[in-house]
Amino acid sequence: MTQKILHIIPRFYPGGAERLVLEYATHLDPTMYEVHVASCVDDGTLLPAFEQTEVHLFVGSKHKQGGRLAILRDLKKYVREIRPDIIHTHLMSGDTVGYLLKRTFPSITWISTLHNTEYDRPWYYRAVWRFILQRADKIVAVSDGVKTYAEKTFHMLPERIIMIPNGIDTARWKHIDTKLFANIPYQLATIGRLEEQKGHTYLLDALASLPEQNWEYHLYGDGSLRDNLSKQAQDLGIASNICMHGNVDNLPEELATIDLVIQPSLWEGMSLTVMEAIAAGKPVLATFPAAEGILEDTNTGYIVSPADPQMLRVALERILSHTDEAIQIAKAGRKKALKDFDINKHIERIEKIYHSVLL
Repeated sequence: MTQKILHIIPRFYPGGAERLVLEYATHLDPTMYEVHVASCVDDGTLLPAFEQTEVHLFVGSKHKQGGRLAILRDLKKYVREIRPDIIHTHLMSGDTVGYLLKRTFPSITWISTLHNTEYDRPWYYRAVWRFILQRADKIVAVSDGVKTYAEKTFHMLPERIIMIPNGIDTARWKHIDTKLFANIPYQLATIGRLEEQKGHTYLLDALASLPEQNWEYHLYGDGSLRDNLSKQAQDLGIASNICMHGNVDNLPEELATIDLVIQPSLWEGMSLTVMEAIAAGKPVLATFPAAEGILEDTNTGYIVSPADPQMLRVALERILSHTDEAIQIAKAGRKKALKDFDINKHIERIEKIYHSVLL
């Protein structure tokens, strides 16, 4: 008999949490689980990818349904109709809905996955989240850092939290061309939402001090800071070296032409982007939050402090002047990624949790 799992995400948006849920939609054993995925805020550009899977979708949209309360009302109807065995929520909005659904349907098991360390949030935001998560039956953290964050911020006992490292579909990345630094200008890239968390502004400051003829910088992703970053690049005199691609569907093909991936995040959980980049055979320069649990400095990648343009600049100068070293580090990173980060290991551990709570 198959068990019904309802994943709840805020939007069908190409963020790390949402992309991990897409992996669940693709890899959870359909003979064991009937998977449903619901958005509780809006739809988004990742929706077509979910539609290509065999999971059942509930698309909540505050714009189309008349607000979040209307989505909650319709989602309650959906839960009554499908009667899931487990509700598995992601991110603050998903957890809020999970809490409200648990109050209405107390017999349903509620699991929450925590994806980020969000120390920047105001105290009252974290206080509400802490209150909400007290009703969850199981808490999953995607890294040791997130587990520690939950223990400190939400005052959770360590035994309440299960740490399951993120995983990626390594098959999607391992056949990418690994030819690196063959031509100048070198091709640099950052992948992720154009939001404060990702630290783009510090990287632009660092790039401004490099010789302009030596590099081109590609930004993959979109967000509220797009115009601000464009203006910053103009003010720094480096706009002609920068290409903003927005969200793309063919990222593996795009990465084939990239020599170095840079992830200057101010905070992260366990970065899928960094995992994917090293699986693709690319050297990665990342801040400590983006590298945690993934990279070892000067072994499988390069690590710098967050919000430090000077440190980024020094690291970039080193990498671009010692490309042979970067190539060897990229080879070691790919070997580690293919060995340790395959999504099937993550899925196996998630399925064990599902099995344990359904006994």
